[in-house]
Parts: sequence; C-alpha cells; structure tokens
Amino acid sequence: PDECFGTCAPFSATECAAKNSTTTTPTSSQALSSSPAPTSSQSPSGLLAPSFVVPPPVVSTQPSVVSSPCVDGWDALALQLSSSIGSSVAPVTLCQGASLQVTKDSAPIDISTDNAVISCSHKSNNDGCSLSGEIKSALFAISGQARNVTFSGFSFEELEGDGAVVIQASGRAEASVQFQNCNFTNTRLVAAVLTYNQKEGSRMRNNNNDNFANLRMPSEPSMKVTLDSCSLVGNVFEQAAIVNLGGELIVRSSYFESNVAKGIINVLDEGTLRLEDSCFVNNTITSQPAAVLLSEDSYILSSIGNFASNNNVLPLAATARTPSCSGIFQGHVNCTNMTAFPDECFGT
Repeated sequence: PDECFGTCAPFSATECAAKNSTTTTPTSSQALSSSPAPTSSQSPSGLLAPSFVVPPPVVSTQPSVVSSPCVDGWDALALQLSSSIGSSVAPVTLCQGASLQVTKDSAPIDISTDNAVISCSHKSNNDGCSLSGEIKSALFAISGQARNVTFSGFSFEELEGDGAVVIQASGRAEASVQFQNCNFTNTRLVAAVLTYNQKEGSRMRNNNNDNFANLRMPSEPSMKVTLDSCSLVGNVFEQAAIVNLGGELIVRSSYFESNVAKGIINVLDEGTLRLEDSCFVNNTITSQPAAVLLSEDSYILSSIGNFASNNNVLPLAATARTPSCSGIFQGHVNCTNMTAFPDECFGT
C-alpha cells in the first residue's frame, strides 16, 4: 500500500451535467475536493491530452426499407434481427411498454450487420421497454465488422448471470455500437458492456470459458463503443460497469450512481477513452484507486465537464491512506485489484 503513488487528474465540473440524471444532483459544496490537474511534465504516460469536444457520431445513410411491426417478446426480437442480414436492414422497434423476459437457455442475439437499429417505441420514461431475467453469457453480441449498430431507449433491469454481461462488443476495430438513452438498473453481472475483439476467439486465463473476467489481452484492436445519455444505477458488477479491452470508448452525458464494483469504467490493453459531461455519485469501488481507471498502456483522449461526489474507495479507506482519486487514475494494471497486488499499484 505504501507504493501506490502518483498525481490525481481530478474531474473539474462543479455540478452534474448528465442529461439523464434521475436523482437529486449534488451541489458543488458536496463534491470531493480536488487539486489542479497535472501538467504534461507531470504525466509522462500522456494521461491528459488537449481537451476538445468530440463531434457527434456520423450516421451512415441507410437503405430505404419498409417499416416492420413492433415486437413484444425476446424470441420475436431474435427472429427479427436474424432475418435482417444483408444490405437492407429494417429498424427493429419494440412495442410501447414491452417487457421482455430472458432465461439462461436464451442464446445471445448476434448482430453482425451494418446500420442495425434496435429501439423502443415509447412516449415517456414510464412506458418504455425493459429486458430482465437470467443471462447465460450475454444478451447481445456485436461481431465481425458490424458498423453503426444502435440501441435506443432500453431499460436493462434486474438481470443476473454468473460470468455474464449485457452487451458483448466483440467485433473488430472497424465495428461500432452506440447506446442512446439506455438504463442499466439493479443488475448482477460481470459488466454491463464488455469490449473485446474476438477475431481469433476468446483467450482465457483459465479453463472457465464462460467467465469474461478471465479474458486476456486481445490479439488485435477492439471495436468502438459509445454511451450517450445513459444511466447505470444500483448495479453490482464482478469487474466494472464498462470494460474496454483494447477498443475505443466514448462516454457522454451519462450517470453512474450507487453501483458496487471493482471499478466503474476500466480501460485496459491499449484502449482509449473520451469521457465528457458524466457523473459518478455514491459508487462503491472495491479494489482500485478510482471509479475510472486506465492501464498504463491506455490513453485518455478527452476529459471534459465530469463530476464526482461521495464515491467510496474501499481499499484506500481500509488502510487510512491518502483520500482516493476523485477523477481518472492511470497506472499499473495491478491497480485493478489492489487487494491482491497492493505493492504494485502505482501511477498518476
């Protein structure tokens, strides 16, 4: 524990700007105290790049298609998506108020087609679409070179599963998926979103091939994942809410509250992160120095307008050490499990 040293790069916002906040926003007086951000001379690993506003994602022109009737069940959704193969991709819409139940016998829905759009037909947050139940490995898997896949308006609620995730973003570097106005609430999983290039298949640390926590570094760069105006509240994750192994992660105007996990966002294995106007409130971090952690070989491309308050970092609190980092911590990969490797957690 005495060898965990470095300079914290604190979040600079004085209030929560996340558009999707559903609870009372802490004021600036409740925010954790912060020190000036390190200069480039203090951060040889390039923690902070010049701040810039990330442009909105470019929406590809989609072929003209006839709208399909809305779907209201998991099997119907799987059938609709499996039939959307080829150059003509029909948007898939869940019926207003649809509540989809999945079981451990439900196979993940694989999406390998460009421009797939899966959205919820609702007029307000009270009549949206929800998915709940038990997951075997994942609900959805993005594979191959699927570009511009979009999930919009979903609530992933009370999902659970040993070694499972909600979204397995396992496509190649050319692939991309974005989540708009999606909620992840009261789930019990390894992670909500896992980014990992499976071009050569999963490379596990042991023989438990169903547990994504055992993944090794991907052999090639992973895909791009964007969360825009999403919320993750009240979840328990074995690893982290968002795990990016070697891919490109953009988190914008999103809200993380009362989650329990090793960390909230983990970017490892030469991954990149753009984090903007997002809030981290009342989360419990069980085994790393901050809610957001990058390995020493990963890069943060922008950190703008982010806010943190009352996040409890258990390993640091237990040893009565210096107050935890309220922003982004970049350091040795062992910092993701400080309880097991306390002497090798160092960084900025």
